[in-house]
Amino acid sequence: MIIKLIGLGFRSYARDTFNIFDATIVILSVVDLVISKTFEDDSGTSELTAFRGVRLLRIFKLARSWKSFRTILSKILITIKDVSTFSVLLLLFMFIFSLLGMELFGYRVLFHNDLAMYPDDPLFGEALPPRPNFDNLGMSITSIFAVAIGDDWNLFMAMAYRA
Repeated sequence: MIIKLIGLGFRSYARDTFNIFDATIVILSVVDLVISKTFEDDSGTSELTAFRGVRLLRIFKLARSWKSFRTILSKILITIKDVSTFSVLLLLFMFIFSLLGMELFGYRVLFHNDLAMYPDDPLFGEALPPRPNFDNLGMSITSIFAVAIGDDWNLFMAMAYRA
């Protein structure tokens, strides 16, 4: 950034919006580096570290001069527009089945020492819900999403079998 500023001058450098974008990311990265070195937090990461990943967006600068890349980007935008209808339908499907799961299975089964406990059991108050559950909307949607994408679906089936 500094070499480009010296070579182009401030006015020529500021005319290009990608240069301003790059300068913003570089300045945020330097601020992040200074903050992380002065405060020495235990985690080793900072909230500003995510801005470094934004630098990858500079690849879109190539779209101005690279015709085939511009064509690919336009096709991707058309595809995203076409897939959006399906995505809305999928989210509606997940929401409806999450509500159904909450109605049918919410707060019905808890597990204590790997044994299913029902509301009439004396140890029901000490039991914990399984990880995939339908007790609230967030976990319900997460459970439906995990089954829909096939992620560890055998865990969900084992939970249903144990209950």
